Amino acid sequence: MKSNTKAKAAGFKVSDFMTKSPHCIDPSLTLNQARQRLDEYRVRHLPVRHGGKVMGMLTDRDLGLLLSLEKIDAAHTTVEEVMVPDPFIVRADEPLSQVAGTMAERHIGSAVVCDSAGQVLGIFTATDGLKALRELSG
Repeated sequence: MKSNTKAKAAGFKVSDFMTKSPHCIDPSLTLNQARQRLDEYRVRHLPVRHGGKVMGMLTDRDLGLLLSLEKIDAAHTTVEEVMVPDPFIVRADEPLSQVAGTMAERHIGSAVVCDSAGQVLGIFTATDGLKALRELSG
């Protein structure tokens, strides 16, 4: 990153570029229902929430891989059975560079942005990161 872009990015928080109020799903949904939600909402990441708390993440990529397996019964397998538990959760005031750096190091495509009570405020994806880079370098 150019030094002037680095300087611009230094003051930004993840909340400046996150997608606000993302769609979340319940862990009891079937994989078929989850696929319908991804298509309906036109998103690639769905935080899995139960009782108001984030408990996992289901991505379009993971779901596509699972549905390609012959042993998976998408009509009866639940999101809870296949979700990635303990997703990367960050606070809205965390520095953008820190969140993006952790995502890059851990090779993950999203961070769920929550308040101090664990309520979902947004989601920050790799696509949001690219939009931030475009804005900050332009």
